Amino acid sequence: MVVIGKEGEIYKISDSYFPKPVDLPVTSMNNGRFALGSMSPKGFLFYPRFIPQSFDYEKAIRKGLKRPVLIC
Repeated sequence: MVVIGKEGEIYKISDSYFPKPVDLPVTSMNNGRFALGSMSPKGFLFYPRFIPQSFDYEKAIRKGLKRPVLIC
């Protein structure tokens, strides 16, 4: 799930399970963030701290192909 915007107390999210962006109230977002279970996010949020003006995609793709990440 990726948050792509927020208007007041409503988040606009994009998720691979839905064909288009969806609105999500802040109360539902908090319920999901602090859900229990082995795969729960435990309240963590991830966001970019810096977005460069330009990006060398070719270099990033080559690096990614040489050093893939194993997700278990």
